[in-house]
Amino acid sequence: VVVARLGHLVEVAGREQRAADRLREGLRERRDDV
Repeated sequence: VVVARLGHLVEVAGREQRAADRLREGLRERRDDV
């Protein structure tokens, strides 16, 4: 059970990290447009 919970936390953390990277890239692209 603990291992499954850890795996879930890692999966969620990775998903949030990817979303943050996507946000950062979007901001960078917007800055380049200006």
